[in-house]
Amino acid sequence: MVQGLRVWLMHGLNNNRPLSIGSVARLAGVPLTTVRFYERANVVRPMGRSGANYRLYSPDAVARITPIITSLSFTRACSA
Repeated sequence: MVQGLRVWLMHGLNNNRPLSIGSVARLAGVPLTTVRFYERANVVRPMGRSGANYRLYSPDAVARITPIITSLSFTRACSA
């Protein structure tokens, strides 16, 4: 998960160019369903829709999801 964020920063995606839901999921290291779950929970919100009606997210969405997933992974590792 953190590795995805490093790649994200290395490739200069820290601008405000919209990301597809697939890009957010890949960069955060989670499945699409997890991004949709966090959208329903109001953790992330799409900044709009593409011409083809795909969700578009700001790069901030990756920064919001990654620490949550990292925390959950750490919690599971500690309880094992």
